[in-house]
Amino acid sequence: MRTNSLLTTFMLVLLMSASVATATHIRAGEISYNQLSLYTFEITAITFTDPTNVSSDRQEIEIFFGDGKSRMVTRSNGNGENILLL
Repeated sequence: MRTNSLLTTFMLVLLMSASVATATHIRAGEISYNQLSLYTFEITAITFTDPTNVSSDRQEIEIFFGDGKSRMVTRSNGNGENILLL
């Protein structure tokens, strides 16, 4: 019975101490690829970031290929449109 009481108390303290977490930089993203030949791929990474957070404005991102290899790529900003969420 004592163990049950301690567990309940612990769970209540844990729930009461929880706070709302929000992302501070990347809000969403999409990664797509097109296989051009046997070992050649075209990869497109689209990210949606918070325009009020300056630290999310990165000039390059690192793409991981899943086999332990990665490559840093410079971004192409496109139009850089701001999308307001209501």
